[in-house]
Amino acid sequence: MYFGKSVIAIVPARSGSKGLKNKNLLSLNGMNLVGWPITAAINSGICDEIVCSTDSVEIAEVARNFGASTPFIRPRELALDHTSTSDVILHAIDYYEINGLIFDYILLLEPTSPLTTSDDICTGLEILIENSSGAESLVSVAENISGHPDFTFNLEKNSNLLNSINSEKWIHKRRQDIDECYYIDGTIYISKVETFKQKKTFIHEQTIGMVVPKWKSFEIDDELDLTIIDSIMNSRRYGNYGK
Repeated sequence: MYFGKSVIAIVPARSGSKGLKNKNLLSLNGMNLVGWPITAAINSGICDEIVCSTDSVEIAEVARNFGASTPFIRPRELALDHTSTSDVILHAIDYYEINGLIFDYILLLEPTSPLTTSDDICTGLEILIENSSGAESLVSVAENISGHPDFTFNLEKNSNLLNSINSEKWIHKRRQDIDECYYIDGTIYISKVETFKQKKTFIHEQTIGMVVPKWKSFEIDDELDLTIIDSIMNSRRYGNYGK
């Protein structure tokens, strides 16, 4: 319980991966990828249940070794390339509710965002609970600079001339002159359970954005991402595993 609220952390980790084979079992800074979010959730001390939703017996065993519950193997139809994360979350919630366990908040932690720490989890949930009269969910965001609309263009098909997507006439701006904008970075997603069941998304008109630094926003899709995040972990001494 946290501020009197029960929390379930859900770690989705299917076996199939197009970019990196067996991605969720890869080793990163001495730990399997699936272990990072589980360990961060455990170290936060605020999760009543930490469940790994996977279609793989091997991943389930690894997740249990790190301290997660694996009370079910995800059905094959929920482990396809086009399966939505929302369906995976709702499947886990349904499983627990059928077995008489009701939670107030969902915490989604993805193995592809291994830089999430226990402090991120505690801070995010505290912000959401403190603003629960007007907000139903929280997601982490990072400032968008290199991909800012003022610095983004289309190319004309035949001439390859630049067209700014943000205005009809391109006006060069300095970085310090652009309006701040943000992208959803994947570090953390939190929602009231009942709201998620209704909206089936974390992102809607009652979602708070929790700003995280650029270095924390890297996600793992390919070998280059692994190299970058491994370097970040080493430079920032992530040896305490998710603390």
